[in-house]
Amino acid sequence: MGLGSRASTLDFVSERNARVPSGAGEWTTYLLTVCLGVGSWITINGVFQQLPILVDQPEGWSLPSYITVVIQLANVCPIVLLGAQKIFGKDYTVVGVVVGLLINISSMAVLSTGVWTKTLNIGGDEHSVWLLLLTFTASAADCLSSVTFWPFVSYFKLEYLYTALSIGEGMSAVIPALLSFAQQPGADNPHFSANVFFMMLSVLMVIVGFCFGALASQVPTSDDTNFLTSDESSEAGDDVCCKQADGDGVGEDGGELLPEVEEVEVPKIPFHMLFTCSFLQNGALLSTQAYTTQPYSNMVYQVTLASSMFVEPLGSCLTIPYPSPSVSSQLRSLSVVVLCTAYQLTLASLSPNPPFASSFLGPFLTVGTSALASFLITYLKTVSFISLKRAIPHYNPSASTQTSFVMQRAGGYIQAGSFLGASLFFLLIVGLKVFDEGSSSGSGW
Repeated sequence: MGLGSRASTLDFVSERNARVPSGAGEWTTYLLTVCLGVGSWITINGVFQQLPILVDQPEGWSLPSYITVVIQLANVCPIVLLGAQKIFGKDYTVVGVVVGLLINISSMAVLSTGVWTKTLNIGGDEHSVWLLLLTFTASAADCLSSVTFWPFVSYFKLEYLYTALSIGEGMSAVIPALLSFAQQPGADNPHFSANVFFMMLSVLMVIVGFCFGALASQVPTSDDTNFLTSDESSEAGDDVCCKQADGDGVGEDGGELLPEVEEVEVPKIPFHMLFTCSFLQNGALLSTQAYTTQPYSNMVYQVTLASSMFVEPLGSCLTIPYPSPSVSSQLRSLSVVVLCTAYQLTLASLSPNPPFASSFLGPFLTVGTSALASFLITYLKTVSFISLKRAIPHYNPSASTQTSFVMQRAGGYIQAGSFLGASLFFLLIVGLKVFDEGSSSGSGW
């Protein structure tokens, strides 16, 4: 079989694997991966869902900016993990996942006791130290997920698991939103307290832990072909046979054939896309959301937050029919995200007197632009991970190791973009006080 034919067949296999699983075993792995993704950011998303209650703390509506910075400070944990891997030369991906899950379960359990309501006097002002401290520990675990979940999925040979993990990450926002709708935290009398909400999240994290255990038991060994399709196995065998026929990889003493490690140059665009999307999503949009929506009403805030979270899994699902858009298409989508973000920042700068405050158009544009930005950001991030996966051929003997390293690097770009975005807007909001806080001035919904 010629090299051109082999590449063509592998491209076809890659396209097929990016879409949907086949067979009960693959579907089980797929669903377990979705469940694992749910544990990625569910705790922090849950904290943001409780803001209508939490803003009664001394920080008021600047609390989201405080929380966003605390989340980014928690990036010290991924740095420690990656540093330990480099120093000791070992893969701590599974250890990182386990530690992250345990920290998340513990953090939510402690929050459910109501300790988050206690404040401490620092410099003459009251601050929600316990709330921010527990948010930090939960954030540390969630930040770890960016550099452990994606590399963990790379242990499998199933490309569509990247879509499954992305859907799960989207669901980590949807589930707290559904619980919040049932709770109605913005109402005068919520159906249940924030403490009960946090306990529910703790129980959900326990379930995620069991799902991870089941998924970890399915991780293939280096010589396991259970997660390779017949076409991939055939192509890998053909590749080795070609090298054997040419005498490549055979020692001078006629010893055992060792597969040649193929160096693959990974494209840089997906990394830049992940950085930019994270900067906009976790910096510009998240930090200013209270200022863009509160002037309309508490309901608009709730609907904006919930709709942005609900569309994230839909953005991931878009990669099933369109897993490989052209670079120009990705840039056009990113341009739409930038325009939506610019509109959101304009609203924040005009707070507490936003445009169309007394009509339906104001809340509609606010919710619509936020949801569209979240949808496209999730799609672009998932596409970026799939592009990085495809840059490393399946028949490369070192593919698993290279893919794991690349996914950790991609997670680093996500956290770096989030950190810079959150830090910049914290400075603008808390330090320079660029945005004004005000009560609802519009009719809302």
